[in-house]
Amino acid sequence: MYNKQQTTQAFTKKQKEEDILYSSKIKTAEQKKQKIFQQAKIARINARHRMFTEWSIEPTPSWTVECEMMFNELPKKVIKSDSIKIEDVGFKGKVLYYDKKIENISIKNPPVLLQLTKDVSCVICKTVHDQTLMEMVGEEEKAMKENNNDTLIIVSTDQILACLMSAVHSKYSWHLTIEKKGKKIIIDKEDDSIIDLLTVNENSIYAPTQDNENKTNNLQALGYEAIKINEKFRKQVLIKNDIAEQHGNVSFKNKQSKTQDVLYRYRKVYLPPLIHSTNKTNCILLTRGEIHAKNKGSNNSYIYVCTLNEYILKSHKNWRSQIENQKGALLANEIKNNTCKLHKFICQALLSSCEDIKLGFVSRKSANDPENHNILSIQSYKTKDLGSQIGLKEENVWGILRFIIDNISDRPDAKYVVLKDPLKPLLRLYCTHDAV
Repeated sequence: MYNKQQTTQAFTKKQKEEDILYSSKIKTAEQKKQKIFQQAKIARINARHRMFTEWSIEPTPSWTVECEMMFNELPKKVIKSDSIKIEDVGFKGKVLYYDKKIENISIKNPPVLLQLTKDVSCVICKTVHDQTLMEMVGEEEKAMKENNNDTLIIVSTDQILACLMSAVHSKYSWHLTIEKKGKKIIIDKEDDSIIDLLTVNENSIYAPTQDNENKTNNLQALGYEAIKINEKFRKQVLIKNDIAEQHGNVSFKNKQSKTQDVLYRYRKVYLPPLIHSTNKTNCILLTRGEIHAKNKGSNNSYIYVCTLNEYILKSHKNWRSQIENQKGALLANEIKNNTCKLHKFICQALLSSCEDIKLGFVSRKSANDPENHNILSIQSYKTKDLGSQIGLKEENVWGILRFIIDNISDRPDAKYVVLKDPLKPLLRLYCTHDAV
């Protein structure tokens, strides 16, 4: 009897030990799983942090900080928009008519995005490489001397100005070069500048990272894909060989800059002082804008053409499932994810006075193919209406530009860099101390 009881106790004890061991194994496995999950989460956060904390250019020890412009202050900078005067100086290039037939899209069988026989030139000409702009500056300086006028002359392109006007929405680091000499300020970009890239989902909480496991979905790859999509789409919406307007030849020093089927509008903008500002200096802005198409018929207006592109197809909110019945929700979501890019598009349309915007929604044919795409939808907007819809205020975007100009105008003649800080929501103006 004693032996039987002893055996029973030993068995029970052994069973308990095995149960504890089994439970501990499960617990250990679960802990390992949780640890791996936590490590992956931290890695994603760090990757996203690195993406936003990479400097577009490293300030050197010889550079000095002239001023900082905080993003929370920029929305308060406004000018009287009805006081802005804009004059056309001239046009260069050509523009074709917009093909309305392309808007008849069936989501079940969407058209394929144009495949070009040769690569499209996507390089946007720098300020100093545009001979027409430089000639305009020379003529303006000559007129100022003759009239003994101390008006400040600013010269830049629509792409660069839109970058400054939309700065408050930017998440990545970028920089622009500035040359100030007397009453002339040239705002330009560097070759292979990050602002040449069209960001994708920059304002999303799941913004693309530079070290994404899928190389086709990293930050730079998506930027190049977006540029190519934009340029292909702009060609596809035109009626081939149906020229609406043709002016003189484009005079860009860089032969790689895009010139085909684009009408460049050169303009002179009289910028009034900021409201409540003590700086009352007269300011003239010389710039150029892009016009991509023209409406045919009674509504003979200029059109700015641009695209948004989708690369994640597995989500239950993919565009194909939303495009027919949830267009409003789709646009609202894209405004949230691509605030900065849409602001830039609208600012560029305003600078070239394009009354209409054609916004294409382009998606990959398959998730891992960045070369082949479908056009899912083309939505038409009045430029000012779409601007209001995304919260863009003309008096503020012009005010931001004037505020940045005012911060440069009081500085001595030198070369400067305006840099978006990757860690903080601010622009920092550096003096490089290089001779002009």
